[in-house]
Amino acid sequence: MGIIYTNIKLRNALTDSEAVELKAKVDTGATLLVIPGDVSEEFEFPIIRRQNVKYANEETAEKDVVWGVEVEI
Repeated sequence: MGIIYTNIKLRNALTDSEAVELKAKVDTGATLLVIPGDVSEEFEFPIIRRQNVKYANEETAEKDVVWGVEVEI
C-alpha cells in the first residue's frame, strides 16, 4: 500500500469565496477532513467546537472543528 494524493478545490461556502486548489493526502479511514490551520484562517472558517483527534502514530491533540468548508474532488 502506498500513500495516495489527489488535487482538491476548497472554498468557504458561507462567504462564497473563490476556490483554491490544493494537493491533499487521502486517508480512507478518516472520519473528518483535516485542513491546515493557516488555510482555515485564510478562508475565515468559523470555529464551532474543539475536538480531540488521534493520529496514525497514536499521538493525540485538540483541534478546531470549523464550518462552511466546501470541497470539490
